[in-house]
Amino acid sequence: MPQLSARFAGLAERSGRLAHGHANIVRAITQDDDQTREILTMVFDVPDLPPERVVHLIAVLLERHESLRTTYRLGSVVTQHVAGSGELAVEVVETDGDPFEYAVRTARLLRPRAFDLEASLPLRAAVVTRDGTARHVILVISHVAMDVASSEILLYEWTTLTAGGTLPPAGPHPLDVIEFEQKPSMQRLTAAAVSYWESQLHHLPQAMFPVPASVTTTKKDYWHPGLRIRSRAAIGHLATIAARTGASHSIIMLAAVNALVGHHTGHSTCVTTSVAGNRVARQLRDLFGTISQDALLSVPVSETGTFDELVHEVRSIARPGSTRRRSGWRSTGSARGAASATPATSCSTT
Repeated sequence: MPQLSARFAGLAERSGRLAHGHANIVRAITQDDDQTREILTMVFDVPDLPPERVVHLIAVLLERHESLRTTYRLGSVVTQHVAGSGELAVEVVETDGDPFEYAVRTARLLRPRAFDLEASLPLRAAVVTRDGTARHVILVISHVAMDVASSEILLYEWTTLTAGGTLPPAGPHPLDVIEFEQKPSMQRLTAAAVSYWESQLHHLPQAMFPVPASVTTTKKDYWHPGLRIRSRAAIGHLATIAARTGASHSIIMLAAVNALVGHHTGHSTCVTTSVAGNRVARQLRDLFGTISQDALLSVPVSETGTFDELVHEVRSIARPGSTRRRSGWRSTGSARGAASATPATSCSTT
């Protein structure tokens, strides 16, 4: 495939440690057997621009967002290093068929390859053309550089740039979050979160599906059990329940998981893991990066309560700013648009 280069130069070089949530994501990726699970892939429209112009716009994004030009040193203390100059090779692929279908196929080819976080930028890109004109751009980005909330920022910026619009100044960068975490108010918030979870973990169930002590195995998958439930009827009822309770589909599904797990295990409390976006402060709302952490949601499951009551209970516990969750962090919802994704929740098995 022919290539063009998205170049950036003359920018500030910076280095430092990682913020709490950022370190959590890097740790998860580097310890995962399949690092490609932590890769986000997007296909964006291009309004018939020359491929050279599209590559220039990719360079603009690299200049705006430090996380896209950051590499890491993976030692006992992980550090990040923002490059002030460099380039990204962008593949240009021509098709005489449907450009979108070809873009999707190309994205699937680019995704299943782990990033070398120490040696290369956490971004791969390609441009699909037809008759020499760009039709779609493919961006494959490691989760170390971007989360779902950032993908919505990226979609907005790409749409604005390709329409010839002007972008406002970029939001904070990952290294700025470290400085922010050192503020007395944020240190108090962190201390409150640690204190809250220390108290919670003393009385929460230690396992939803405990493994018998007599069972031993060398099969790694045994320690990561999964549950898949398929129901056409449930999909049809989601809208009805949402209209009746005012809850989102994700909250309703989480309530259903709690009900099933509680019924199956006999636990009166169901503990699930959810993703907390950590954008609790106004100053971090426009952060382009990743600061997500896993949070535990502890939900009482009553044997006599109704499902609607359980939905309201789950929503009360999981919603941003809930007084029932004094961990100091708020959860973010899923992004909307072409870069949308749904936060994952799974039953605690530890």
